[in-house]
Amino acid sequence: MNKIVRMSLVALLVGVSLVFVNCSKDGKWGDDYERKEEVYGFTVTRFDSVFPEKAIGETTRIRINIKTNYPFDKLKMRARVIYNLGKGRLKNELGRIFVPNESYLVNETYNIFEYIGNDEGTHRFTIEFFNDMGIKKEEIVTINYAMMTFYVETPKKITNGDIYQGDECEYQFCITPRKETDPVNNYEIKFNEFDGDIKFNGLSTPVRKKQWYNIPQISNFKIKLMSVKSGDVTLYYSIKNATSGEKVFSFQHKVKQRRVIARDVNINNTTIVRGSTGNFISGKIQKEPQTTSKIFYRVQLKNFPTNYNASAINIDVSSDYKEGVLMNNEQWKFPLEIRNNATPGKYKIGVIFKDEYNNFSEETNFEIDVLSGQPSWVQN
Repeated sequence: MNKIVRMSLVALLVGVSLVFVNCSKDGKWGDDYERKEEVYGFTVTRFDSVFPEKAIGETTRIRINIKTNYPFDKLKMRARVIYNLGKGRLKNELGRIFVPNESYLVNETYNIFEYIGNDEGTHRFTIEFFNDMGIKKEEIVTINYAMMTFYVETPKKITNGDIYQGDECEYQFCITPRKETDPVNNYEIKFNEFDGDIKFNGLSTPVRKKQWYNIPQISNFKIKLMSVKSGDVTLYYSIKNATSGEKVFSFQHKVKQRRVIARDVNINNTTIVRGSTGNFISGKIQKEPQTTSKIFYRVQLKNFPTNYNASAINIDVSSDYKEGVLMNNEQWKFPLEIRNNATPGKYKIGVIFKDEYNNFSEETNFEIDVLSGQPSWVQN
């Protein structure tokens, strides 16, 4: 009897084990989330991994990009914040404050959040992103806030309009002491890092980086920034006075990218008798916005007959760009020379343009047929 009971228990255990194995193999348990992650997953990228120490009450900008495995607008994306350490509040670019553990819609892939710390010490909070399919990603942010004898207000943009690559933009800065009795003199500024030129307080020449400069009036001093980069270009700078040590700050300079648009780029003849004249490539090239008529172009051979004579055509395989000037109405023209000793056959030509900031147009390609003499179907 005992033997029969033991055998029954063993059979029961084996059956239960088989059920578990089958459940895991048919994808209803472990594999489901992996499949869901593959189709509906996303990644969260933070552009600033480390922040310089901030003064209490100072704003810290957090830039986050979301990349989904699916079209972003097909599923609703939400975010909520969990405040782990320190007294402070997070808000989005529109100024909406994140209440702890409440979810908010995220409508863009690129997002800028702002955090203000209100007490001294380490501040830590978690931003949790999740979509309607239950996929979640966390970003943990840590910022150190310290009691300083002064704080720097958010710089005010003075230059009107959009700032493009190569444009100079002026900002007004203001330092405010914490107490009325704190000193207002003997403040110095040092520009640590910036991808571009910096001009300080009316100086006509750019400053030297990592060199201290006296601030004559802390309530109103101006800085001009110019960068050939596009996007958010970060200025890192330090300020100190007679009673405090060096404090590091950062500021985002927004630069819009210029564009080069090539329209109607073509050749006037696609069948060319070698030695003939009057052949040219032309097009209309737009620079947006256009501040100069300078343009760089590359006319390149992409394909050519076997054993072609390189000296018989004024285009080669080089990837070098040549400088040109746009004529009236943004017209561009390139004279094409096919000399008498050119190798007959089909040639493929590629044309592309760029501006002085390395913004490129789309490349245009076309084929020409070089003949040794007039074809039989041409009548005088």
